[in-house]
Amino acid sequence: MPDEWDDLFDDREEYERSVTDPDTNSDDEYKATEATPIYSDSEDEDPGPPIQKTRTAEKRRDLDDEGLFQKVKLVLQFMDAIGINMPIFLDGLSWGNELCIQDSKISYKHVGLMQSEELPGILRRWWKPPWQTGSRKKHATGAGPSMKSFVLECIEETMDQELESLALKLLSPAGEDVELETLTSMGFEQMNTDAKVHAPVCLRLLTQMAHQKRQGSQNKKKDPEKIVLTIISIVSYSRSHHHCHLQKLLAIYLKFRGISAKGFDTLHAMGLTMSHKWTADVVGHISKNCMEKVVAAMDRYPWLISDDNVTIPFRVFSQQLDNQSEFGNGTAATVYIKPDAEPLSEQAIDDLKKQRAEGLKKPLTEINIMDLAQKAYPRIQAHTIHHVLRFLLDAPEFNLETYKGKDSDALKPPPPVDQLPCGPDHVALQYLLGTVNIPEASYKDHERLIDEFFGQLGWKTPGQQMRLAMKKVVAWVGDQLTMDWIRGLFKFRAEDENSFERLDFIVLSFGWLHLQMAFAKSLHKQYLGTSEGRGLRHAFELLKQKGLTRVLTQGPFHHDLEEALYHIAEAHL
Repeated sequence: MPDEWDDLFDDREEYERSVTDPDTNSDDEYKATEATPIYSDSEDEDPGPPIQKTRTAEKRRDLDDEGLFQKVKLVLQFMDAIGINMPIFLDGLSWGNELCIQDSKISYKHVGLMQSEELPGILRRWWKPPWQTGSRKKHATGAGPSMKSFVLECIEETMDQELESLALKLLSPAGEDVELETLTSMGFEQMNTDAKVHAPVCLRLLTQMAHQKRQGSQNKKKDPEKIVLTIISIVSYSRSHHHCHLQKLLAIYLKFRGISAKGFDTLHAMGLTMSHKWTADVVGHISKNCMEKVVAAMDRYPWLISDDNVTIPFRVFSQQLDNQSEFGNGTAATVYIKPDAEPLSEQAIDDLKKQRAEGLKKPLTEINIMDLAQKAYPRIQAHTIHHVLRFLLDAPEFNLETYKGKDSDALKPPPPVDQLPCGPDHVALQYLLGTVNIPEASYKDHERLIDEFFGQLGWKTPGQQMRLAMKKVVAWVGDQLTMDWIRGLFKFRAEDENSFERLDFIVLSFGWLHLQMAFAKSLHKQYLGTSEGRGLRHAFELLKQKGLTRVLTQGPFHHDLEEALYHIAEAHL
């Protein structure tokens, strides 16, 4: 045995005992384990760095490069002398057999290696060895292929565990996955939070692949977060069709955006949405449940109904003589419910009938209308003046906060005539009824529409219709043409047998929005003018609103026109 080996031990006899007797150990570092715990089961207290890290740092400071080189070389020579090489040694140190597992010193040394700060650097150099000076090869032979295979195995196991953990959050409860509350409770932000908690490694790997480092400085808008979450959702959905929160959200959204059945089949094959059949069944189920809630709410709270015509394009991908694309003309209706409003008493229907009977004897005349206008004039005038004054007060150039008379009563708004409550507690509930393939083209069509919508609301039997006509007052809202049709129908059925057939319980009210739209179009027609003059066309070009030069019935034309008229009025004032 070379003499240099004696320098590794303070006592030759102690060395001999340490080789022959594995339970013997004179190392102060090993003895310290009896007083210093390697692990701590407490999550509240930080036990500090293990004793191995402290000892390793002290020994590393005492070694220079030459000293480290000599000691490593001596250890390798000693291993050759006792007939062991590095793979066998590392295998035994890493719990190679039962004896190595039970030996306290081997276990201690193994834990010291596993918890050392040098281990990450060791693994990196195994993966990519440093440059060899004086060698023709660029790098020494490393463990790249073996480590790559091992890392892939670890990643596969880790991602499998994470996806199984995340699957519990993406799982749709059996029997509840088609309920409105379950679908609307799903949120993209919540799914992203769940992915960060339950699948951090998977999220990190996909983010690294979807977002390069240079994109962080060059591209400030592109965020891979949604892309990565979509990939994770597709993978989870591929593992089990029950893990489909995102797919259900997209399916419901695209269904109401009018995507075709073939488009659904394509997206479903890619794992982005549910199938077209599932989506159609769920929409029907939700509609049925919502209709039951509407009927129950209408028995408790005041409500009104409005309808209007709707045009739906029916596209055909392979047109033939008997299979052509067409536009369907139908009607859509909406029920508005006010939960905070006081319900009308059952006596209201009798009072309505009495008031109509008196109105037949004393019809409304021009004098009555002038009297009503005269009484309302002071209130209307006060609100008109304040409305004009707001143009000045709200102007940025005026800067109301710097005006010394900003607290004057003259600048305060007049008291409201009949102010409606507002806020989250006073929001009206809106429920769409089923769209029907009946156009608003005749009295007969409106008669069918009334029967159809009342049938959807559950008033089909004579008993239900009698209860409606005797106990309820129904407000029906529509545009001027719709009201004229129903008002004519009301006259034609005035001598029918019962109140339901006579429509005695219906109160007609035309939509004020249509009146505003008609008035705005009238102003557009009268004052359009030319580009060189002082008409609306000249103002539209200055405001860069050239799309308002001609009247349109589709799109946001009325909204843009109203906004432009307010800007022009403000500029003139």
